[in-house]
Amino acid sequence: MTAGTTFTANVTSVGGQFGLVDSQVFLFDSTGKGLVFNDDTDGINALSSLTYTPTVTGTYYLGISAYDIDPKNASGEYIFPDSPFTGTVAATSTSPLTSWDTAGTTDYGSYTISLTGAQVIAIPEPNSMIGLGILSSLGLITIRRKNKNN
Repeated sequence: MTAGTTFTANVTSVGGQFGLVDSQVFLFDSTGKGLVFNDDTDGINALSSLTYTPTVTGTYYLGISAYDIDPKNASGEYIFPDSPFTGTVAATSTSPLTSWDTAGTTDYGSYTISLTGAQVIAIPEPNSMIGLGILSSLGLITIRRKNKNN
């Protein structure tokens, strides 16, 4: 994101195995420290929306989860208030993200999110990254075997 350029993230639709999923969106800086989050756009809606104007140009990370699956720091504390809120709410912890509270809903689903004010770089889902790591490891093993046989 560019300093002074307003960024918005709007969840425009969500769906899950059991119907509508109540979404949350979180914004983190390049070190994983929480900046702002939103749970409900209007207090009734299951959709989320946040707005942020960075003071520093750089890389930022956007997280999205179902309701009550919240980011935590190394001490196990919530990075943001653990309550539904309307509007954009600031982080309550200055420590970086290390885990997610998984006590929330198990109704994971699909979503559509529209972003403005930032260049987007897709990051693979964790399961995809694990697969890439396994393939990389197998590649290294294959290379080592070839070298040992020469």
